[in-house]
Amino acid sequence: MASLEMNDLKKIGLGLTGFGIFFTFLGVIFVFDKGLIAMGNILFLAGVTLTIGIHPTIQFFTKRQSFKISFGLGFCFSVVFGWPIFGLLLKSYGFLVLFSGFWPTLAVAVFLQRIPLLGWLFHQPYIRSKMVVKVYGQIKAANPQRVLLCFLEKGIEFEVIHVDLDQLEQKKPEHLLRQPFGQVPAIEDGDLKLFESRAIVRYYATKYADQGTDLLGKTLEERAIVDQWVEVENNYLYAVALPLVINVVFKPKFGEPCDVTLVEELKVKFEKVLDVYENRLATNRYLAGDEFTLADLTHMPGMRYIMNEVSLSGLVTSRENVNRWWNEISARPAWKKLMDLSAY
Repeated sequence: MASLEMNDLKKIGLGLTGFGIFFTFLGVIFVFDKGLIAMGNILFLAGVTLTIGIHPTIQFFTKRQSFKISFGLGFCFSVVFGWPIFGLLLKSYGFLVLFSGFWPTLAVAVFLQRIPLLGWLFHQPYIRSKMVVKVYGQIKAANPQRVLLCFLEKGIEFEVIHVDLDQLEQKKPEHLLRQPFGQVPAIEDGDLKLFESRAIVRYYATKYADQGTDLLGKTLEERAIVDQWVEVENNYLYAVALPLVINVVFKPKFGEPCDVTLVEELKVKFEKVLDVYENRLATNRYLAGDEFTLADLTHMPGMRYIMNEVSLSGLVTSRENVNRWWNEISARPAWKKLMDLSAY
């Protein structure tokens, strides 16, 4: 899947794609002008290639099922043979079939919104209310990942607006208007603006309760238990994991000394926290019961640091029930997709 974070090459590609659509449109207006339509086709193909890469483009347009449709033939008839009307008819059919399974994906929703002209249409108030949620943050950071994982589980389309934490972009005035404490993530959804990842996931899990994975629980009692374990994650697990990550991962990255004494103390605290989880998971498949919910989801970005970056996976694997739980939740398709987007 294409990355949702933009670079200069992708921006050029999106611009070329927009010009390709524009020239094709002009060609149709001017009674199927061969030159304009050919130019539009070439620019469109070049733009797509720059945006998603040469290999993905070749792979996408040459996979077996793509030969059964007419998009490629339409391109040849329009550009090579100079038969624009016949070519456009073939491409119109082929375009719909070729992309029919691709429209729901997140990358295309982002891709379409960034194309000139089409992007303007998608940003009109009525259309925009049905389109993507803007997530301001860094896709590899734990708190934004909590939000993105919720969106993937619920099938909510989103666009990541990259905030460079190393360059302290989160402290700049324009971001402080979204998140006054200078942190990530922050979201914009039409007129709605929210920050704090746990508040965001609760909102969207409730708003889209009938869509995707049920993350809230079915009864009032189940929802109370879900909320309880979301709070446990924030006040106990994440409260210990965060300073561990800061000392083991981020301080060395910025040339600062790791507080070894503090790290050892935090390891002892973390083991005690995991003992509580081990007891809970001895009688429950998931933290809130028999179903995967926000209680589990909110833990996953922090647990990823423990399992990978901090190199404390032994504390998890040595506990049978916690290890079983982590293996199960980290095998979920939404988590795997998030890891792919994050390039892990």
